[in-house]
Amino acid sequence: MSVEKNTHSIPARKDVPAYDTWDLAAMYASESEWESDFNLLKAAVEEASVYRGTLGSSAKTLLSALQWLAKSSLIAEKVLHYAFLCHAADGGDAQHQRRRGMASQVQTAF
Repeated sequence: MSVEKNTHSIPARKDVPAYDTWDLAAMYASESEWESDFNLLKAAVEEASVYRGTLGSSAKTLLSALQWLAKSSLIAEKVLHYAFLCHAADGGDAQHQRRRGMASQVQTAF
């Protein structure tokens, strides 16, 4: 019995037709848009400290914290998913690796 060798190779991402790739422009049309949301998320993580030890102080404080969480979670979800999808599409691209690393770092703090 002979084993047939697989002669197929995975094409480089740049060689894949656009119609066979994810269109992530609906999430962010440019790198600067992603960077802007990333910076908002980093600021939100820093802002979280104002709620430490205060959630039980009043209903107003609790509401404010929940509103912060809802807003920040939406930004986090978009920032993190975009970074993940870019990296999943082409893990060899240095920009995608950088973005994914940045997203992982802020996710840990979130």
